[in-house]
Amino acid sequence: MEPIMLSASFNAERPAPNQAPSEKPASQMRTVGTTNVLIVDPDAQAVSQWVQVFTERGWRVEHAHSFMEALRVLEGPPFDVVLIEMALPDMLGTEAWMFIQKLNPLVTGIITTSSASLHRAIDAVGEGASAYLLKPMEARDLFGLIQELLLKQHAQKQFRPLQQQLLGLFNLFSTLADSNSPEQVLDKALAHLRVVLRYDIAQVYVPSSDCTRFVRQTSDVVSPYFTELSSDQSEYIDILVKRTMESLQPLVITGLAPNTAKEKAKIGALGFESCILVPIIGQKSVYGALVVINAFEVKHEEEPVRVEMLSALCQVVAIALDRAYLAQELNLLGGNGRERAPSSTRH
Repeated sequence: MEPIMLSASFNAERPAPNQAPSEKPASQMRTVGTTNVLIVDPDAQAVSQWVQVFTERGWRVEHAHSFMEALRVLEGPPFDVVLIEMALPDMLGTEAWMFIQKLNPLVTGIITTSSASLHRAIDAVGEGASAYLLKPMEARDLFGLIQELLLKQHAQKQFRPLQQQLLGLFNLFSTLADSNSPEQVLDKALAHLRVVLRYDIAQVYVPSSDCTRFVRQTSDVVSPYFTELSSDQSEYIDILVKRTMESLQPLVITGLAPNTAKEKAKIGALGFESCILVPIIGQKSVYGALVVINAFEVKHEEEPVRVEMLSALCQVVAIALDRAYLAQELNLLGGNGRERAPSSTRH
């Protein structure tokens, strides 16, 4: 695997205090339009009142008078918001909240309490509850708080896949740091793409021995992660690899990307749902191009990986390849030095 040398030149905003929930922009109102609320409170009269208020707003509401009742309700569809009274008949609301949060880490929890147990409600916020409210509660204050918390919840759900991908990238970097050869680096990177990110096809194309074209990387280590392609598929991938290496920019062909109709039709005819190519550029070398493909016949339940994430992955791979090649050079120099040492001592 010979690299090509490069030349040296190469918050959601908090609502205003006097702003009613109905004054939110329409885009934000849609966030809470189908809100699912669970009320856990032993006060039957208060629960009845709040159920009526939430229902009139078009929200789905369930209620329970104890933690054990709440557990049975939680076996059904998930909730966006849980209102928990601090003084439940079978346990403290803070303890109930900690259990509910383990069942659904993204649920929004609001502790309702009297002034007598305010300090416990504050402690609950420190332990993961989203907020607390003192009784008696005003509908306007409660709706405003819920709306603000749901906007934050929505943002967390959007960024959760990205957080998981970043964690996977960190783990990959730690794994690649122990690689002793370029082949091992590529092997672990391809394994990450196939096993962790669940791409159907993951390949790396590297310069040929005469540096006139790019060929698929082959070795005993990398081979297990190679998927056989038809001749038509291979020919088209070769064309895309050449385009990617000429521009040194990622190439994305999917149904959502702004590609030409011809490109989309071509990958569709080849049985590809998406095709993404990213160059692997080291500090002084271009090592090749990463090619990842998803096929039509496979149902993909994972969140789609963004091209920015694949670019970051290629940067990690490039750093690891830089280190691997440097280690090889140092070992070679060290070996030559050890060979010369005996002759110098003989003289």
